[in-house]
Amino acid sequence: MSKDANKKSRKDASAKYLRYCLVILLGLFLVFSWVSLLSFNPKDPPGCVNFPHAKARNLCGLAGCWLSYCYLYWLGPGAYVMLSSGTAAVIVWLRGHKVPDLPWRLVGLVLLIITVPAMTHLVRPYSPDGLLIGNGGIVGLATGEFLKHYCAVSGSWLILLATTAAAFMLLADALVLRLPAALRAVWDRRQIVIGPMQRFIARLPRRQVQTAGGPVGVLRPVSLRSPDRLTGKPPQRDKPPADKPADKPAA
Repeated sequence: MSKDANKKSRKDASAKYLRYCLVILLGLFLVFSWVSLLSFNPKDPPGCVNFPHAKARNLCGLAGCWLSYCYLYWLGPGAYVMLSSGTAAVIVWLRGHKVPDLPWRLVGLVLLIITVPAMTHLVRPYSPDGLLIGNGGIVGLATGEFLKHYCAVSGSWLILLATTAAAFMLLADALVLRLPAALRAVWDRRQIVIGPMQRFIARLPRRQVQTAGGPVGVLRPVSLRSPDRLTGKPPQRDKPPADKPADKPAA
């Protein structure tokens, strides 16, 4: 029994060591992907903005240029969703925990990768400094145009918003369920932020305005009894013009 227990412990230790090595490699790949994606330049190869291509401006060189171009060409902004989810999973695995309900998490991630580029395509399909395929990539272009053709714009937004909500529930159900309680806690503690702001505003001088051509000045109401600054005499009201006497009829 002791030999079997030792063999089992050795297998568990080797499997754990292999798992940690794979997680570290995945984390390094995610770091490389983040750096290449954040330093993407559409003028780098293999883009079609200019030819011949200049020197690669990507921080990860030609490999980073190709990797970031493939991310944005196929997934558009869905690449950021995929990398963010992968980074969160790597952090959980490095802490020694498991991702619960991993198949459902993957389903939610796939749905979110589809809906985010499609919404980007509906909002802003093209930009001057973007790729020729569009801001949503192949996935966003195909999904957005398909929904617009069969469901119009309003129906497309309804479908995409409902799918996005379902994707968030599948991907991060604990976070979504805790969100109302977190918002309620923030609302209950609003006086912590609003109270100092109100006291700060109360200490500010009243009727203080910023003029366009000069410094800050204070507006004071003009009183008829206050003396004039130039002459020192109290201001006087303009008297209404006297009625002219009527001409006498000629004799």
